[in-house]
Amino acid sequence: MYKVVEFYLNVVHYCIFKFLNRLSKAIDKINPFMYLEKIPRIKRNFEKHGTSLTEVVNKTWLDEERGFNIMYSTAIVTSLIFFYIYSFLLIINNLLFLTSNISWNSIFFFSIIPAYLIYHFALDKNQKYISYFRKFDKKTKEIKRGYAIFSFLIILFSILMFILSFQFI
Repeated sequence: MYKVVEFYLNVVHYCIFKFLNRLSKAIDKINPFMYLEKIPRIKRNFEKHGTSLTEVVNKTWLDEERGFNIMYSTAIVTSLIFFYIYSFLLIINNLLFLTSNISWNSIFFFSIIPAYLIYHFALDKNQKYISYFRKFDKKTKEIKRGYAIFSFLIILFSILMFILSFQFI
């Protein structure tokens, strides 16, 4: 069961990361600061250091270990896990009709810790996500498209579940 959850969390993480990478590349095409590289003095300075502005920007955003997009995708996946746990606990708390209902504040804090632990052991421990990324990069376009649709549905479902759980507060 754990391996299945780990696999699908890595699928969602991979799809979010790839989406953010495509978004970053699209924004770079219209980013006016990327035209600074065309100024001869700045271009010579980058060449002197053996790099270019495009390489620096790509390393900053697209790096799989320390880039901004991996940080954002990690935050999104952890938030999705939190949404599931928080919504589930709110619904269970309301459906049990306990005489001493647990406050939503305590449910909030009881949801953060498991969300982080699930993220840590399924994706981050020993950087498991990198080996999954390598496996997913080798997949066919049709399989990747299926992963993207699955990830979109998971994201949509978790957000809807989170919003609908507010009626139980």
